[in-house]
Amino acid sequence: MKYILSMPYDVDCDYAVDGFRVEIDYKEFDSEKEVLAYLQRNIYYEGGETKPNHNTVKEYCEQFPFHLYERKY
Repeated sequence: MKYILSMPYDVDCDYAVDGFRVEIDYKEFDSEKEVLAYLQRNIYYEGGETKPNHNTVKEYCEQFPFHLYERKY
């Protein structure tokens, strides 16, 4: 089983009315523990100075627009 984390992000573009469009980045992990470690290492609040202090992937998904999917083969 694999875990897929989807994370939307803004992309700067000149042709859009508001100057941004949203794309989705997908990352694949072997375990939910790896997903949590990735989020704890790489996710910062806007401004980049502080990190959320979450202990579960569910907490990250509730606060940020992330989604976690299980891929079953």
